[in-house]
This record gives sequence, C-alpha cells and structure tokens, in this order.
Amino acid sequence: MFASLAAPRTPNGDAPFVSSLELRPLLSKFASSILMSETNRIFSPARHANLGVLPSVEPTFTRYPDDQFDRLWLNVAAEPRNVKVTESPIDKVTKETPPVKVLQSSLIGEPDILLPYQGLDPHGVYFVEFHFAEIDPAVNASGRRSFNIYANGDLQNTDGAIDVFGTVGANAALTQYFVVTPTHAGDINFSFTVTNTSLFPACLAGAELFNVQSHTDITESDLRNRIEEIKLGLGLSSYTGDPCLPSGFGYNWLNCSNAQISAIYLSNYHTGGTIPSAISAVSSITKIYMNGNELQGGIPDLSSLIYLEVLDLSNNNLNGSIPQSLATLKNLKVLNLQNKNLSGTIPAALLQRKHATLLDFECAYF
Repeated sequence: MFASLAAPRTPNGDAPFVSSLELRPLLSKFASSILMSETNRIFSPARHANLGVLPSVEPTFTRYPDDQFDRLWLNVAAEPRNVKVTESPIDKVTKETPPVKVLQSSLIGEPDILLPYQGLDPHGVYFVEFHFAEIDPAVNASGRRSFNIYANGDLQNTDGAIDVFGTVGANAALTQYFVVTPTHAGDINFSFTVTNTSLFPACLAGAELFNVQSHTDITESDLRNRIEEIKLGLGLSSYTGDPCLPSGFGYNWLNCSNAQISAIYLSNYHTGGTIPSAISAVSSITKIYMNGNELQGGIPDLSSLIYLEVLDLSNNNLNGSIPQSLATLKNLKVLNLQNKNLSGTIPAALLQRKHATLLDFECAYF
C-alpha cells in the first residue's frame, strides 16, 4: 500500500513529509504481535541477524522473496570452521516464520557462542527471539547438543537447557524468546553456553531484537473534530495532520499529553474571528492563552472546562458581558479580560474570589 502523507508545520516553519509508505502486514500469530496486543506496547525492530554465513556469500542481507514478510536480515559472516550449512528442507517452521534460508545455516560455537549488542538504550526494554535448527546429521539423539542462554550473566531459559533435536528433531525450527534489559552502559551480552553433558558446541541460526516502547495513542477522532472547528474559527487552516503527532512536532500552539490537549498557546498570533465554542468540548484543557489577537464577539460558555487554571483573553476586540459561567470554574487561578469593549456587571463570585486572593483577575473595569 502506498500513501502520500503531510505532517504539521514545525515551529521553524518547515513541513516534514513522507513521499511514500509501504506497509507489510505481520501475522497475528507472531509472538511479537501477540505481546504488542496484550501489553499495548510497540515492538520496534532493532536488528535482524542471519548468523553463520560464509564470508563469500552475497549479498550482505537476506530479505524478500526469501522472507515473505520482507524483514531485512543482515548476514553475519563467520570463519568456515564455525559455519554449518545444509541444503535440506527445513520442516515444522515455527509460528515466527523465520526464512528457511536463515535456518539452513548456523553459527557453531567454540564451544560457546558470544553475541554482544551495544549502543542500546540503557533505560530501555528489549524483546529478543533466537531461531535454531539442528542441521548436523551427527546430532541424531536427544542430549547430544544442549546449551543454556545467558543475558549479562543471567540465565534466560529457566525451564531447562536448549536441546533442538530433543525438542523438534532434525531439520526443524525452534524459536526461543525473552524480555531483557541492558546494562547501564547500554549493552546486552548473550552467551550460549554448553552444558556439562553436551557432546557438540552451541549453535544459532538467527536472532531478532526489538525495542519495546510505550504506545502513544493517536488523538481521538472526536477531539480532532473539535480542533478542526477551532482551526476553522480562528483561520488556522494551514495546520494539518494529527494535532499531537508526531510527538514533539504537533501543532506548535497546542500542548499535548497522552494524546489529550492540555493547553492552547495563541498569544499574539494575529488571528481573528470569534472564540470558537468548540473549545468548551476540549475538557482536558488547563490553560488558554489567546491574548493579543483580533478576536471579536462574546466570551462563550466555558463551564465544562472544569480543569481550567488560566484563561487569558486580554487585548482583543471582545464585547458583551462577562459570563456567569466563569465563576463556576473552581480551578481557575488566573483570569485576564482586559478588553475595552466588555460591558455589563462583573459576576459577584469572581469579585469575591479576587478579594480573597484565590483568583488573579484583571479586567478593563478595574
């Protein structure tokens, strides 16, 4: 599938864009897919490695059509003495569906295998999958090749030693996966260490590493619709895309937290029109700065904004009276309504809160 995307403008005026996007659906049976659904996390691929490749093998990666899901497996070359290759078909491929080509070659230890990962996020969490296939005809009985997997010295396969032949037989795939954390230096050092009874060294065909990240929800459709109404009312149609995404590059006049709008910063934006009533539907908002513009008309009912702490509508061309509804906003701490055209009486509750120093209230009346 291809799509043309446009992102919101950044504060410096640039507009990041993607000219095309190709999506490859992954199977729901993948362990990574299942865990993403269960934990509401994103598993971002960090590295796919095809271990145990002869130095003469070209190209330097394995991908489609060898991998029907077009994962990019970097071919990691090893000395010929540490490589075992077969042309036999691989049966019983696991639900992770690693490419048969990856499983037809294995890295062989001396007798152990060390697999280091460096430069990782020291505060991150990683999901790793290891793929094995017993392709050596000499390993024809359970227990002949068995080993344990350690990550930074901690045993991972706590249910027993890895015995590929004993688990799935010859020329068949076995996948093991674990959740691991790096050291303070951002390293994960895996060790595939043979057991005392193993007659053959450790082996490894492929490895996949995923960075487990928190999931940031896309701004809900109802909230996006309200923001669209606000944009239309204020002449801000040049801002396009999701208001809060990508993270850090959403609309520069909105403050987003967990895909919710917490503040509107439109001070001195030279925007006109009237204050859109749709603002009252952004219930999560705590601060509204719309001072120094050319806004006209009256102040809408904002009584639904129960978390509102700051409302600055000063230096506009607003008219009409100060609505009684503002006095119902119990969390309101700052209210600035310095507009020369406002008329009528000030709600008594607002004056009481001002005199009790519970509200910093500025108005053209004072």
